[in-house]
Amino acid sequence: EMLVARAPDEPSGGRLDAVSLASGDILGLVSGQQIRIRPGQHAWTWEREWVGADRLFVVGEGRLALTTAPEGSGRPPTIAFSEDGGVSWSEPVALPVAVPVERLVALPDRLLAYLAGRDVCGSTLLESLDRGTSWSPLPPVATLIDSDGVSVAEGFLDHAPIATTSDGVVFGSSAEYFPVGSECNYFVTYPSRSDDAGRTWVAIGAGVRDGARGYLPIATTARDDLVVGAFFTDGPVTDVFLEVWLFRRDAERWVEIGVPRLPSGPLLYSGFPTVAAQVSADDRLQLTTSWGIVRSVAPLR
Repeated sequence: EMLVARAPDEPSGGRLDAVSLASGDILGLVSGQQIRIRPGQHAWTWEREWVGADRLFVVGEGRLALTTAPEGSGRPPTIAFSEDGGVSWSEPVALPVAVPVERLVALPDRLLAYLAGRDVCGSTLLESLDRGTSWSPLPPVATLIDSDGVSVAEGFLDHAPIATTSDGVVFGSSAEYFPVGSECNYFVTYPSRSDDAGRTWVAIGAGVRDGARGYLPIATTARDDLVVGAFFTDGPVTDVFLEVWLFRRDAERWVEIGVPRLPSGPLLYSGFPTVAAQVSADDRLQLTTSWGIVRSVAPLR
């Protein structure tokens, strides 16, 4: 079901970040503007402007994080936190690396921030053990192994945390690349997991090349099941469809959920996408896309 259609007159028409809150509100961020929709409303309400605001994340139950982007400014990104659904925010904390935050995930005892330059090659994984007050970089991990400890890929590897479970497992993607100046030539991307907060990464599926069908983690449910997006093309390579699968950890089996659709047809993504996905407390999947915000009509079962 379409929760909110993307309005053409949203501020500056920029990328929309949106998260669902326990109150039923949807909090959004677009082009530095904080916006909100409350239950029963059909249009965004403007709340405030953030200079340099970039991304919006859920980092634990009832906790939000908002990041700024330093690209081109020479300044590091900052992170501010909210414990009341975005009504008030903490003082921003500057990170030690001047690269934008692309992913921010919460583990039971720490936060992980994945920073990747949009104009440079490579990434950095930061860790905070004090709820985001201070941050330190993790050493690069130059080896991806399989479940038996055998090397799958070595050298330049980009490990991106995407989703976490309540028992501390990180699911994400690991990509082989080779730097050419400021550009990255990516070769193969693997779905992966880390059981030690980003110190080692294990491939959990076959690697795929850009433009091919690929399976990547996109979220976890309240039951700690893994939600995987299967990306595939049907026609032009720029037209990418998303098929949703669920891995039931208790039953150790895969369940096909299906292809999210609008009345006009399947959801389309541009290029090989980074999907913004969130699962509610009742296990309904929410996707924020260029078309608007779409949610599954039933829990993922």
